[in-house]
Amino acid sequence: PVCGSHEHPAPARAQGPAVADEELARADTALEQAQQGWQAAQARLATLQQEHAQWQGQAGTLQETLGAQVSIEALRAQSERAEAALSSAKAAAEALEAGLQQLPTAQSRAAEQAGAAQSAQQALHAAERALEAAHTLLREREAGVPADLAEPGALQAALGAASTRRSELKQAMEQANQAAQAAALQVARLAAQAGESVQACAEAQRRHEAKSADFAARLREAGFADATAWEQTCLDEATLQQLQAAIEGYEQRLQSARERLQRATLQARDLARPDLPALEQAHRQAQDARLAAGKAVTQAQADLQVTTGFLDSLAAIATSFAELEQRHGVLRGLADMAGGQNAQRMSFQRYVLATLLEEVLDATTQRLRVMSRGRYEMRRKQDKTDARSAGGLDLEVFDHYTGSARGVGTLSGGESFLASLALALGLSDVVQAHAGGIRLDAIFVDEGFGTLDPEALDFAIRTLKDLQQAGRMVGIISHVAELKDWIDARLELRASRSGSEAAFVV
Repeated sequence: PVCGSHEHPAPARAQGPAVADEELARADTALEQAQQGWQAAQARLATLQQEHAQWQGQAGTLQETLGAQVSIEALRAQSERAEAALSSAKAAAEALEAGLQQLPTAQSRAAEQAGAAQSAQQALHAAERALEAAHTLLREREAGVPADLAEPGALQAALGAASTRRSELKQAMEQANQAAQAAALQVARLAAQAGESVQACAEAQRRHEAKSADFAARLREAGFADATAWEQTCLDEATLQQLQAAIEGYEQRLQSARERLQRATLQARDLARPDLPALEQAHRQAQDARLAAGKAVTQAQADLQVTTGFLDSLAAIATSFAELEQRHGVLRGLADMAGGQNAQRMSFQRYVLATLLEEVLDATTQRLRVMSRGRYEMRRKQDKTDARSAGGLDLEVFDHYTGSARGVGTLSGGESFLASLALALGLSDVVQAHAGGIRLDAIFVDEGFGTLDPEALDFAIRTLKDLQQAGRMVGIISHVAELKDWIDARLELRASRSGSEAAFVV
């Protein structure tokens, strides 16, 4: 059952006969009885030992009592009790001694029962292994039984059919034996007849040779070379008439051919002899052309069949494509719309970004109006200027002085600085509004103040101071001297011949 092999190099063998289940049950019962007897003996021994200890204690007490001053009646009573206790102690000692004498026997019996139980357990394990080997052998034998004969009914039916077949074959063999015997008798009869026939055949052969010699002599006397020449002359009347008719027909056809030859000779007297090689070559060329034309027609038919098949396939594909296009038209339109295939050239992603950009531009415009003294607003360009590029995220500036919108590229340097600063502040406001717990506590502005006029510089500085008062730290990196009056805490860098120096000015 482990390796699957039908053979083993060193199989285990049972030592002695296998132990039966009844013997194992009896051994278990005897072991259990022996254990119970040993336990009872142990309990009895413990009881006797306890009683012996009690009597020894009472004897010690009695001895102490005798040493004191007591009355004669008390001493007599105590003496009687002591004698009774002594008798009981002696009886208990004798019982204890008997129990102790029986203890080795019980222990030996228990050991024997334990050995028998162990032997029975080993025999049980050996029996289990033998049973497992028998089961394994049974499974191997069952595996060798055909599947259609595994059931007892099927096996019985197969045995019945085999028995019937055996009877039929036995009967057929008996019939074959009878037929063989009859055939042997027939062969003997035919052998006898064959001997007689051989003799008759030899006699007939001698008569035939004599008649043949006589016939050959007569043929030579009649002037024939052999029998074949004589047979050729031996024709019946019908054959002679047919030969005569054939001769006459041949002569008629010969006469007609001579007349046709004469007429053809007269007609071809003035004709030129044709160029047969040229005609044969032209004939071959015509045949080659006809074969080539046939091949071309066959190829054209095959191409036509293939093309027709392609057209049918294309028609089927076109039909299925039309169905798919109709089925997925809405999805394709939605995908085109989301992918930017629309009039605005705006994808869904750019649409979402444009929505967020509108919020940023609203916050930017609030800043830019203050910085530009109400002149400029930052907007998102709605119209497309280039149909080849994606739209939706382009910016423009609305000028309230002119009442029109223009591109951010038309702003001057100072205006571009203000617009960039407002856009950065608006973006930070929107990020903080959407991010919740995130706060942008610092902003750094690098240069750009030199392009502002005094009034624009004043509005820009006021905006930054408002941010500072709102709790943000604003850092400005610039070389504009006017900023010193606006900024109280500064880190100034001064260049000298010995190198640059940095110092905080508060």
